[in-house]
Amino acid sequence: MLCDVPCSGLGILNRKPEIRYKENLLDSELPELQYRILCNNAKHTAVGGILVYSTCTLNPAENRENAERFLNEHKNFEPYIIDVGVKRCIDEPENTLTLIPGINPTDGFYIAAFRRVSL
Repeated sequence: MLCDVPCSGLGILNRKPEIRYKENLLDSELPELQYRILCNNAKHTAVGGILVYSTCTLNPAENRENAERFLNEHKNFEPYIIDVGVKRCIDEPENTLTLIPGINPTDGFYIAAFRRVSL
């Protein structure tokens, strides 16, 4: 199950510089909306299935904080290791991957993966 949630877009500023002029760029309600989408999709993930959470931002409130909260509140999921041969740029759990422009040949993205282990 893939959750490519709406986000602030801070990871794609190189391609969309107009984003920096958006009102409420770091909208405090956005992480909560993202989290609700993640939780809703979790309900539809089969036991043994993989749930992937993805954003095109580098904002920790939209990324790491939502992933940590999800694991803390959903004991029926466990971290699922992401190993796709991409250079890791920061020290982070193995079930998450932050791609940073200039280090990785891509825009800025965040990915977290979880496996459902029980109902």
